[in-house]
Amino acid sequence: MSMWYYTRDGQQNGPISEVELKGLVASGRLPDTSLAWAEGMTDWQPISSIPALAPAVAATSATMADVTSGTSPNVPAPSPAPAQSEGNLNPYSAPASDMSQPDSVSQTGMGELEEIIPGSHPLDIGACISRAFELTKRHFGILLVIGIVMIAISGAASLIMGLIDDALGWSQADVQSITGNSDADEVISGISDQGSILNRIVCGLVDAFLGLGITRIGLNVVSGQPFTIGLLFSQGGKTIRAFVAKFLYGLMVGFGLLLLIFPGIYLALRYSQFENAIVDKDMGIFDAFSYSSRITAENKLPLAGLYILCFLILIAGAIALLVGLLFAIPLTTLASIVTYRWLQYGAASVQEQQERLKEH
Repeated sequence: MSMWYYTRDGQQNGPISEVELKGLVASGRLPDTSLAWAEGMTDWQPISSIPALAPAVAATSATMADVTSGTSPNVPAPSPAPAQSEGNLNPYSAPASDMSQPDSVSQTGMGELEEIIPGSHPLDIGACISRAFELTKRHFGILLVIGIVMIAISGAASLIMGLIDDALGWSQADVQSITGNSDADEVISGISDQGSILNRIVCGLVDAFLGLGITRIGLNVVSGQPFTIGLLFSQGGKTIRAFVAKFLYGLMVGFGLLLLIFPGIYLALRYSQFENAIVDKDMGIFDAFSYSSRITAENKLPLAGLYILCFLILIAGAIALLVGLLFAIPLTTLASIVTYRWLQYGAASVQEQQERLKEH
């Protein structure tokens, strides 16, 4: 049975069973305008719009009708929910940002923070790594399981496409038999090792799909929102968009590296947050590039330092008999998302959610 989370008085509660949640609604202790979420749902929804909770909502309506008409005088009317001001937006209204309100972060789990002026809060590398380290320790078990599932799916897709390549005659041996030039054979062999064009497109789409899911999970972890393995498969509608964006990003960076190394590095840093923007704000390709360019302003050098540090952490994990990678990979992944939040909201983004809510 699914476990549910729900909101009351601007706070997240749960998990509780569906039976318990229905009891709260039917008794009138939880307004049907409150929001609820369970595994398999991509967004938080009002209780009144969730089919599974419809009987409890109907029971509440019937009870209220009896109380109003006086036919059930022994049933006390439920206490009204405390009123909330228009500025006190519920921070759990959905696990993704609303583009129609770009300065409101009520749907990101970041409380009532507003986006900072780009570059006004210099990126603190130590704070971002420290926050990512704490989150990785706290959620290591589930993050490890999610990583294993992701690797298994990606590996299965690669294996299946490799078998298809062999069946269609795209194996390395077949390619080498076409040419008698050893140098040409070596070049073509390297290309064939990566698979056919169809192989690379399909595997690229699978990796883009899973990458979006990991980003969604990471955003939820960093923002203090609920997350499950199911979120790994929640971003399918953005897959083509992300695949094309990654292709364009690779072209930009690759062309910049061919011209001179520095332009390639500059472009890589400037547009590095495009995937986070696609997931977090449901942006289009060029809007995501533009947004990344804006929030990375004046922070490209610290960004370079952070990515170098993340690379060194991965190297250290690999040196530790590869076991260290089990911790280093989720750590560096979360560090990049903590960095994204910092670029949006500054130092407040690395605070615990409860501390932010107290301050506001």
